[in-house]
Amino acid sequence: NNPRLDSGKKFKIRYNSDNEFRAREILKAQYRKKARAERVEAQSDGTLTPKALGALFAEARFCSYCMEPFEGYKDKTADHVEPLYSGGKHSIENIVIACLSCNSSKGKKGLIEWLIAAKPTSNSSA
Repeated sequence: NNPRLDSGKKFKIRYNSDNEFRAREILKAQYRKKARAERVEAQSDGTLTPKALGALFAEARFCSYCMEPFEGYKDKTADHVEPLYSGGKHSIENIVIACLSCNSSKGKKGLIEWLIAAKPTSNSSA
């Protein structure tokens, strides 16, 4: 219990040293992946094929959200504009190519919810 270690480092130490903890974490990850795959399948309209997604990735030069140019293929991610958690479809119309930073900060939020949350607040009074 070293207070100088952040939670990520503590997790990594425990993951690498506690076999039962690691096994539970692996099972949780497998469950999350399976649940996501089931949501994708249930909410897919068939338009987001590997070929279509590959074309989107190939054509993307800028993040759809922040408009910054991609530095490389590793920075590109596919994002559901309306998240599957909120009933969004797994379809070509609901996917954009975004940078890892924007996609991570958006998380499970819808586009409008994310934009409102990200908007800086004004401290000036009228």
